[in-house]
Order: sequence, then C-alpha cells, then structure tokens
Amino acid sequence: MNTQRAQSQRNTATWIAAAVALVAGWALFHFQGVTDIGYIANEARTSGFSWLFWRWRVDWAGSHYAINFLAPPLALWLLFRRRAELRAATLHVAWAGFFVFLLGLALHILGAKAQQTRLSLFAMVVILWGLPWFALGPGVGRALRYPLLAMIFIVPLNFFDYLLNPFRVMATRLSAAIGSGLGLPVQSLGSLLIESESHAWMIDLADSTSGIFALLSLTLWTLFLADLLYRHAARRMFLLIAATPILFFATTTLRGIILGFLAQGLSAQTANALNQRYPALLMLLLFLLLQLAWIRLLAIRPRSIASRFQNMIKPQGDAPPPPSTRDGLL
Repeated sequence: MNTQRAQSQRNTATWIAAAVALVAGWALFHFQGVTDIGYIANEARTSGFSWLFWRWRVDWAGSHYAINFLAPPLALWLLFRRRAELRAATLHVAWAGFFVFLLGLALHILGAKAQQTRLSLFAMVVILWGLPWFALGPGVGRALRYPLLAMIFIVPLNFFDYLLNPFRVMATRLSAAIGSGLGLPVQSLGSLLIESESHAWMIDLADSTSGIFALLSLTLWTLFLADLLYRHAARRMFLLIAATPILFFATTTLRGIILGFLAQGLSAQTANALNQRYPALLMLLLFLLLQLAWIRLLAIRPRSIASRFQNMIKPQGDAPPPPSTRDGLL
C-alpha cells in the first residue's frame, strides 16, 4: 500500500513538473521567440506565436494551399488516438529525452544567433518532444513521435518554393514527351507547354498547384491517411508518406498531358480556364487516384507475387494422353 502511494505521489510530482516546464517553454517562445525584429513591418513584439499567425495569414492570402494552421489540430488528433499508449506508459526519467531537449535549446540559440525564427519554431517542436520524453519516460516519447512529425508543418517553408522550379521543368518536359508520343503536337519551354506547329496555345505548369504549399498540404493529408490506415504497420506507413513527392510529380505531369489534349481537342480557353480558375480540382483528383492505386499496390504481398510467378514458370510435367476417339466404339 505504501509503495502504491509513493508511486502515485511520484507520478503526481512528475505531471506537475511537466506542466511547469510547459508553461516555461510557452513563456520562452512568447517573450523570446522572434529573433529577427523588423521582419514584420511596424511589428516589434518578440512573440513567436504572433509571428507564426501573421505568417500563416500572409501565406494563405498568397496561396490557398497554405494550410499550415491545420498542423496543430492534426497533431492533437493523432495524439488523441494514442491516449491508451500514454495511459499505459510507465512514468520515469529518461535521459535520452534530456539530450533531445538540449538539442532543441541549441537549435533555438542557433536560430537566435542567425536571426532565423523558423529555426526557433522548429526547435520548439523538438523541445515539445524531448521534454516529455525526459520527464515522463520513453513510452511517452514513442507516443509523441508521429504527432510531433505533423507539428513540424507549422513552420512556414515558403522560401523553399524556388527549389521546385527544376521539378516543374522536369514534369513539363515529361508531359511534352508523353503527349508527343500519344500524337499531341506539343513542346516544352521551361515550365510552358506550347503547341508545336503554330503556337496556337500555351499552358503554364508553374503555378501554386505545383508549388511548395500544395506539396505540404498533400503531405499533411497523407500523414492523416497513413495513421488511419497503417497505424500499426510502420513499413506501409513509411512507404505511403515517402511516395507523396513522387505522386505529386506524377500528378503535375498528368495534369500537363490532360490540359494539352483539352487545349488541342476543345479550345485553349477551356484548358487555361481549368488550369487558372480551378487548378486544385484536377490536381486533387489525379493525386487521390494515384494515391489510391499506390495503396492498392501496398496491399499486395510480395510473397504472393513470387509464388504466382513460380507457379507460372513451374514445369507441369508430362500431361496425360487425351482420351481416344475410338473409346466405346465397336
């Protein structure tokens, strides 16, 4: 009885210490979260949360694919799904979590020195993982891994958009190559698909639909879907998430091919209207179809494929002779 009471007191003290540390972390990033004062015009507050909300609004206004603000609700939902693991975890100090916590503090200091608030926000996510891991034990740390993976997407990554320019050019070239092979008179110039005979139409694939925000939004969706389908199948979960940029590239390529045929078969106005006014419609439809096909492939077991192949090439031996046509005749 005394042992249970002592364990209960230790658990209570641990949770109180974790709550105090959480409040201290909030204060740190509220009062010392922004290290590049002046980045926001007429804004001198040092709250990292205010900076984050402002950045979310700007990105949403510039690209309606910027749904970083959905990362915290998604992380909370993923955490809620792991409530049984959190309740069953044995509470004790884990020093591995302390080193992760120190890593987060070091990243925040580095972000302050470099005046990179995004690095400090990433450090906040690392601290949110390391501190409970240290104070509450490895069971809690394991349960927090996947939810905090979603939390990373709170950090605005708009400055990475230019890195997708080679991706857009490659997708455009592939669209032109496949379209030409299918009989479509098309050529590529950078991210432009151009009718090759008389330049009657032109389609630009370098829009927000092929940008960083669209890719991150689809990755958030994939994190949700992977946890829903493969929560207890880590390999399939990883394969589904890792395929996201590949499927995104394939989606942009297919979008170019379809728009090219629409421009050639119907009118350039119809294709460009679909590409400019309703770009998400075609992109989402193609991506979800490709993702559904990939999920179907993940459901196929390699051993079953190998056994079927072995049965196909397995020698059947001597077949029995066909019955004689004279059987039963006089």
